[in-house]
Order: sequence, then C-alpha cells, then structure tokens
Amino acid sequence: MKNLFSKIALMTMTMVLVITFASCGKHKGFTKDETGFYYKFYVENTDSAKLDKGSYVVFTHRLYTVDTVLFEDYPMEWMIQDPVFAGDLNDALLHLHNGDSVTLIFNADSFAHYYFGMDDFQPDLKEREIYIDLKVVAAFTSAQVLEMQQKRNEEMA
Repeated sequence: MKNLFSKIALMTMTMVLVITFASCGKHKGFTKDETGFYYKFYVENTDSAKLDKGSYVVFTHRLYTVDTVLFEDYPMEWMIQDPVFAGDLNDALLHLHNGDSVTLIFNADSFAHYYFGMDDFQPDLKEREIYIDLKVVAAFTSAQVLEMQQKRNEEMA
C-alpha cells in the first residue's frame, strides 16, 4: 500500500511540474526580449545582414489587439533610431534582417502613448498588448544608407 501511495504521489508531482513548466511564459512560442517586447519569427533570413541603428526599412504590417484590427496590410518606411521607450519598434527592428517575417507584441499603453499620442489609452485587461505581424520587404543597413547619401551628394555637386 505504501509503495502504491508513493507511486501515485510521484506521478501527481510529475504531472504538476509538467503542467507548471508547460504553461510558463506569457506568450507560448514567443521569445521575450530583455527590453520587454515579445517576438516570433516565421521567416528569418540570417543570410542577410541584421538591421542596425540608421537602417532604412520598408515593411508591410498588420497592427491589431486581441479583438480589433487597427491597420491591415499597411506598408511603411522606417529609419531605425534610438528607442522612444524600452522595448519599442526600434528595438524590435534591430532583431530583423531583409526578408524576415515576424509577429511582435508590445505594451499597448506605451505603444499608444509614444506612437499615437494617446495619453488616456486605457484598454480593458484583455487588450493590454498590441500585436504586429511584420514582413520586411526591403532593408538598407546604415552603411548602405550612408553610401547612397554620399553618391547622391557627389552627383549633385
């Protein structure tokens, strides 16, 4: 009887540990960056140079909350600069390469405040995050941008 009880107790503890560790993490399948945003790659083009500060990026994106699409298949051009808040879009773009496809998750309050100027953005509990499905269509590193600017200046002189 004692042996049976020990086996049941061991199986129960094992199941509790498995369930606990399996449910760890706020967003399953996503990686949390040290600055606070989450990301998940669908296509990662590691053959291309990683973007850096000063890179010029052209991407399409879908911006949404859990129940509302804010922008659908919206093209955008972006120059990566210093972050406006820890874990912002600039931080996220530094993880990407030309041709990458990724989903990003940001804090909704900070994102709405810094990117949309909404100081009183108070979503309900289920909408505390903003999601972006992003596809990098074209990208130029800061060195490539500088080279293009120098060529343009020489042509104009």
